[in-house]
Amino acid sequence: YFAVGKFHGVKEREEIKKKLKNKRLEVVLTTHETCRDHLDELNAFEWSAVIVDEFHKIKNDKSQTTQKFKEFKPKVRIGLSGTLVQNDLIEFWTLLDWYK
Repeated sequence: YFAVGKFHGVKEREEIKKKLKNKRLEVVLTTHETCRDHLDELNAFEWSAVIVDEFHKIKNDKSQTTQKFKEFKPKVRIGLSGTLVQNDLIEFWTLLDWYK
């Protein structure tokens, strides 16, 4: 069993930050957009791993979401997707570039 929190919504985000500060959470769930918009708050904590579902959504290296996700500072990054390459190899390279 893991202590899980949802980082979404003003009240919930504040509660999650308090729990993270006190090391009371092991897993935090959020959306791409919330992560992008609040990355500075999330980067204030040490993350063992970040797992991104629908990873193919960050395939455009010019998008704000992709740029923000590259600023995330976990020890390990894992991306999950059923459709990594939909159009071209540049998209695939953008996804691989996130792992560095």
